[in-house]
Amino acid sequence: MGEPKEEHPPITLKKAAKHFVTITTHRELVREGCFAVGLYYQGLTHDLSKYSPTEFLVGARYYQGTRSPNNAEREDIGYSTSWLHHKGRNRHHYEYWLDYTTRPEDGGDHIGVIPCKMPGRYVVEMFMDRIAASKVYHKGTYTQADPWNYYLECPAPGDEKAPGKAPSDAEGRGGGEDLRLYPCAPVPEEGSCGEADLEDKEVMNVTDHAEAFEAAREKVLTLSPRVREGIGTQKEKTLHAILKNTFDPDPSHQEIPIDGYIADIFDGHGIIEIQTANFGNLRDKLKAYLPEHKVLVVYPIPHLKYVTWIDPESGELKERNKSPRKGSFYRAEKELYRIRPFLTDPNLSIDLVLCDMEEYRVKDGWGSNGKRGSHRYDRVPVRIAGEKILNTREDYASLLPENLPDPFTSGDLRTALSKGNYGVDFSTWCLLLSEVGAIERIGKKRGRSFLYRQKV
Repeated sequence: MGEPKEEHPPITLKKAAKHFVTITTHRELVREGCFAVGLYYQGLTHDLSKYSPTEFLVGARYYQGTRSPNNAEREDIGYSTSWLHHKGRNRHHYEYWLDYTTRPEDGGDHIGVIPCKMPGRYVVEMFMDRIAASKVYHKGTYTQADPWNYYLECPAPGDEKAPGKAPSDAEGRGGGEDLRLYPCAPVPEEGSCGEADLEDKEVMNVTDHAEAFEAAREKVLTLSPRVREGIGTQKEKTLHAILKNTFDPDPSHQEIPIDGYIADIFDGHGIIEIQTANFGNLRDKLKAYLPEHKVLVVYPIPHLKYVTWIDPESGELKERNKSPRKGSFYRAEKELYRIRPFLTDPNLSIDLVLCDMEEYRVKDGWGSNGKRGSHRYDRVPVRIAGEKILNTREDYASLLPENLPDPFTSGDLRTALSKGNYGVDFSTWCLLLSEVGAIERIGKKRGRSFLYRQKV
C-alpha cells in the first residue's frame, strides 16, 4: 500500500470570500497611508499579487482571520509557497532586497546572503503595511502601539510581517529625499506630466480653478479616507472625486437627490455633473433637470498623459510611457454629439477641462505586449491646463480658428487645426456648430463636402 495522502484544510467559498475582504481592506488601509505621504504609485498597486492564484488560493485554504495564512501554511507543510511568491514581487518587503555575494569585500567575513540598499520609499510603504496589518488583525482592539509590538514580536521565522530592520536606509526619507511621486504643488516639476506648452491656443483660457484643484487633490489623495455615503460615490474614481471637490468641496452639496436622480453637486442654485465619459448616460438626467435647473456638465479631457503599466500577476509597475497624443478641446466632439438635442438649451453649459494626467493600466490585453485591449485601473489628474465654457453661440464660435477660408469645409477645418488633433471627426464638429448656430451650411462643394460660413 502507498503512503496515505496528506490532508490539508479545504478551500471553501466562505473562507475565500473572507480572505478577499481581508486583503482588500488591508490594501485600502495601506493606500490611505501611502497617499498621505504622496506615494500614489505604491498606494494604488500595493499587494496586487495577493489576488494571483498562487497567493490567493493559499490564503483561502489557510484563512483564519487573526493572523497571516502564510504561518498556517508553514505549520502544515514546513514552508509557505505564497510567501515565496509574494516576497519576490513586492519591493516593500526587505526580503526582496536580499542577494548573495562571492566577494568577501561585500560581506566582510561572510560570503553568502547580503542585504542590498532598500530605497526609502519602500521603507515607508513597509511601515504603512505593518500599520495596516495590525489594524486588520487586531480590529477593534487596535492601538498605536500594535505596529511596534508587531515589529518586535516575531510570529514565525520568515513571515512577511516578521520583525527586523530593513537592510539599509531605515531612516525613511533617505537623507531628506522627497518621497512623494507627485508632490501637491501648483505646478509639477519640469519633465513631469504637468509640462505644457502655454502658448498653445487651447490652454490660454484657464479659469480660477487652479487653487481649488490643488486643495481637492490634497483632500482626495492625502487626507484620511473619503466618506462614501451616497449612491453615486460607490464606484467613484480618483479623477471624478478630485474634480467634484474642485467645483464644490462642501460634502453637504454633493450627491443630492433631485427629480429621481442623484446630482453630483447641487448648492441650491444650480446642478453640476462631472462626466468623465459616455454622455449618453446624461440624456435622461438632462430631460429631468433642464426645465427647472441650470446645469453645468464638466468634461475632463486628457491634455498631457503618462501611462504606467501594471503587471497583472505581480502588481509591479513595469513601465511608464508618455502618450504621443496631446489632447485639445476638439476631442469632445463624440461626447457632445450624444447630447446634441440639448446643446441649444440656455440652461445647459459645458465646461471642457484640459487635465494633465497620470493613467494606470493593467497589462492584461492581447498581443505580444499585452497592451491592446487592456483595461484602465485609474486616472489621477495632475494639473488643470485649460478650460472652456460652452453655453452661447459665441462660445461655440470661439472654437473656430482665425485662418479659416470663407466659405470652408470640414476638411479646411481639419487642416487649420491639424496640430494635436489626430483622429478628431471635424465633420461632426461642423454638424454641432451649425446646430448651435455658430456656423451655417450654405451648399455643397464639388463632390460631397458641405460648405459652411461663420455667422456674424
